[in-house]
This record gives sequence, structure tokens and C-alpha cells, in this order.
Amino acid sequence: MIAATAPPQAPPPAAGAGQAALTVAGILAVSLTVDAALAALSAAGAAALYGGLTLKSKVDRIAWRAALSIVMGHPPGQDGFHGAAGRNMARTNLLRRAQFTVSAAQRLSQDVSRAISALQPVADALQRGVTRERRFYGQHLIAIWQRMKAGSQADSAAMTHGQLLGWHTVIDGRTSAECRAADGFNFLVDRVPKIGYPGAVHPHCRCYPGRPYTGAKILD
Repeated sequence: MIAATAPPQAPPPAAGAGQAALTVAGILAVSLTVDAALAALSAAGAAALYGGLTLKSKVDRIAWRAALSIVMGHPPGQDGFHGAAGRNMARTNLLRRAQFTVSAAQRLSQDVSRAISALQPVADALQRGVTRERRFYGQHLIAIWQRMKAGSQADSAAMTHGQLLGWHTVIDGRTSAECRAADGFNFLVDRVPKIGYPGAVHPHCRCYPGRPYTGAKILD
């Protein structure tokens, strides 16, 4: 099994936030404004917890609004052709944005709560937190763009070679262990390998999809 190296991003969501991320992903997919997203969260269950947060708390409402504003203020682009790989990456990116939203809301809620406990200005603590989360989300946007580019490249290669594609790795002194191990394998364009699509294994991945290898194994 080949271990994947994740692109740079914010810290992962806390334990128990998985269902919250799925709920938020659905809300992000259909909400046009932050107010609409907050209303949808409330409609999903006013007493429900989202990654440890409840909309009944004023502190948590502030945190959710700030987190949603960051994420919804910079949505990923929707232009371009989407084949099977592109659709897979669009779904992955939506879930990653939702996971980030839950984690950011958790961290921002903690920032505000600590400021209140320490009798410090809440506005200053919130602004510092928002600045930090914007930096984290900037890293997410880079990873989102890279995944979509890799999906587009896989779809383009499939138009030439078919649904079965080969994993081609640039081998030199800068090649990562994961990319080197994937070289020579095949993969199906409509099924994302655990390592990801070629070009999205890590921030500077130079792998690319191409002609399938005769008799080669398919990546898990």
C-alpha cells in the first residue's frame, strides 16, 4: 500500500467532527450567503452539535459566522470541463472546505472564550484568529486548485487513452518516495487512488497520467 503525503493545510478537524463536516458540506453546496448557511445550520437542529459547537451559544455563533465568511468569501472556481476525475475532486474539495469550516469555527470559538475568561478584548482576539484562519485557508485553496488541476489532467488523458491510465513519475533526486512507488502502476480515472491522482500527491508533485502500462497492477 502506498502512503499519501497530504498537501499543506490547516490542522485536521477534531475527533467527532466528521458528521458535522458532512452536514456543513451539504450546506456549503447550496448556500449563497453566510446568513443562509447559518440559517441552514439552525434548521438542521438548533440543539445539534457541530464538531462540539452549538448555535445556541453566542460565542459559537460568532465563531461560525467568522469561519463561514472566510470559506464562502473565497469559493473555488467552477469553470472548465469536469469528467469523472474532475467530479471526484470537486466532491473531495467540498468535503475538505467543510472540514476546514468546522475546525476553524472550533478554533475561533476557543479564541473568543479564552479572551472572555482573561477579561481581554474579544474583538482583538477574534481578529487575530480570523487572520490565522485566513492564512490556513490560503493553504487549503492551493491544495484545492492542485487537486482540480490533477483531476482535469486525468480527464484529458482519459479522452486519449480510455478509462484505464498509467501513472508516470518524473524520476530524479527530487522524486518523493510515494511518487516513486506509484510509477508504473495503472489507475481507473473514475476511482481516486488512495494516494490521489497524479499531480496531487504533494505540493510540488510532477507525476502525470498517460498511456496505461500493459499488464500493470491497479493502484488501490
